[in-house]
Amino acid sequence: MTSITANQLWQFSLDFYPKVQTTCLAWQDNFKANVNLLLLLCYLEQQQLSISQQTLFNLSQSLTTYNIRITQRVRQLRRKVSRLNTLTKQQQLQFKQHLLAVELIAEQQEQQRLVHTLTTNLNLITNSCDPLLELYLQQLCQPLTRTAQLYLTELRQALAL
Repeated sequence: MTSITANQLWQFSLDFYPKVQTTCLAWQDNFKANVNLLLLLCYLEQQQLSISQQTLFNLSQSLTTYNIRITQRVRQLRRKVSRLNTLTKQQQLQFKQHLLAVELIAEQQEQQRLVHTLTTNLNLITNSCDPLLELYLQQLCQPLTRTAQLYLTELRQALAL
C-alpha cells in the first residue's frame, strides 16, 4: 500500500503553497478550511491517491482542537504585533518574524498529525483519482457558490502545472 511521510508533505507544501497562497487563504477565510488539510488533499490528488469522505471528515475534526488552541492563537498574536505602540517598528518586525517561525512550527506539526493518522492505518489511503478537493469544499460550503467553484478551479490549475 502506498504511504506518505510528513517530510514529503512538508516539502510539497513549501514548493506548492507560494503558488496558491492567495487561494488557500481565501478557502481559510471564506470557508474556514484548514490550509494544512487542503495541502494534504492537493498532495494526495497529485500522487493519484485518495481517502474516503469519512476519513476526510475525521482528519478535519482531528485538527480542530490543536488548530484553535495553538496555530490560530499564534497567528492572531502575530497579526496584533503591529498594534503594540510600545514597540518600535524594528522591534515589531523582529517580534513578528519570531512569531511567524513559531506559527510555521505549529503548521508543520498539524501536517505531522495528519500524516500520522493516515499512516497509522494504511487502509485509509487508496490508489484512486477521487476529487478530494470537491469533497472537502462540500463539507465546508453547501451549496457550492460560484466563488467556491472559482477557488477550486484555481487550485486545480496550480496542481496541473
